Amino acid sequence: MLNINCLPPEILLYIFRLYLQTETQHDFMHCIGKVCRNWHELCKDPSLWQEFDGTLPFEVLKQYCDEGILNECKIIVFSNVENGNVSIPKEIRKMYENLPKLNCVNFSNVMGLRSKQFFVQLASKCPEVQEIIFNDKLHNYKICPWIIGLFKDFLRVRGTNLVSLVFSNLYLRSSIDLFSTIGNSCPNLEVLKVESYHDCTITFPTTQMQSLCPKLRVLCLGYPVTVTNHACVVGFKNLEIFRNPSKLNFLFPRCSVDAVIFESQELKELDISKCVFVKSNCLHPVNYSHLQNLNISSGIVYDIACFIEVIQKWSNSLKVLDASNMTDLSLNDMLQTVILDGGLTNLTTLNLKQTSITIPTMKLIVKNCLQLDVLNLEFCSELEEFSSKYEELIYTQLLYILKQVF
Repeated sequence: MLNINCLPPEILLYIFRLYLQTETQHDFMHCIGKVCRNWHELCKDPSLWQEFDGTLPFEVLKQYCDEGILNECKIIVFSNVENGNVSIPKEIRKMYENLPKLNCVNFSNVMGLRSKQFFVQLASKCPEVQEIIFNDKLHNYKICPWIIGLFKDFLRVRGTNLVSLVFSNLYLRSSIDLFSTIGNSCPNLEVLKVESYHDCTITFPTTQMQSLCPKLRVLCLGYPVTVTNHACVVGFKNLEIFRNPSKLNFLFPRCSVDAVIFESQELKELDISKCVFVKSNCLHPVNYSHLQNLNISSGIVYDIACFIEVIQKWSNSLKVLDASNMTDLSLNDMLQTVILDGGLTNLTTLNLKQTSITIPTMKLIVKNCLQLDVLNLEFCSELEEFSSKYEELIYTQLLYILKQVF
């Protein structure tokens, strides 16, 4: 029987790549890398390190840079830096010099530790960088106000190369300054995410950003960022994903999503959860008709006739619909009307968690949405009340429906 150690390096590298698809690099080196000396050396093959996930210590990151293991690395998540082990500018510069193909940098773990040096050296040593991520997942808000100041010089030098910027869970002193700096420095930006940050409510400068960043494909905002409508605004023509969930059930006109997506004919994903829809034409003016993913979770609809007409517009393209936490019974009217008209046949995922969905509506969904893979009916009061009395009847009816369908 052939021993796995006898396999050629090409086969072992293929196996290692499969392992890394589901496991961290820390586990990879501490489990696979310790099997034998041969495997330990093979685990350092540059082809396995096109991404550094930040789970190994910072000292290991520096070591791998020095040894040339990360010569092929395109994506790096900086490891946590111990307080007593803050890198000096010379060390950071040396690291960047050994990352010639670096394309995406995640600074989330080093924002409060001599951050300026990470930006300064990056601008001069890594001209290929196109994506930058800030995510203060540890909520060290006291360090975040200085990020924009540290980042400005980098944007002035390398902003034209950037295609993706992510700012999440941050405390920013001047969000207006953030948008202004990005808009004036990043004309080729395609992805912008400013989510879950901590500041007073501000308005997204739609007109300015539309003019300065016309290539935007992905725009993810959220409270406290709001969007206002202006007659002169036509939106982002290349937008494919727009997320603007509310935390305070803002009225839909105040969110004014139309100001962003009015001309977005390629829009595929729209998240307007927790909004209150009061205008009869709240979504009518938009020109997109190929929406695949819609999130209206926790929304409140006052004009059901309008909403039915809007959903019908997307009835053949929608694949994912999240209507969870919409407790109004009108949700049943909307789903029944659209399904009976032959819509939602391509739906693969439907989230109806904590809604007032009824047995007749559920029957229609199961019988007509044949592509459905995921159906979430958790905490649906109408179904729970019915099932407690007629559990056996429900089982029999569902079994009958499923036999007819399949």
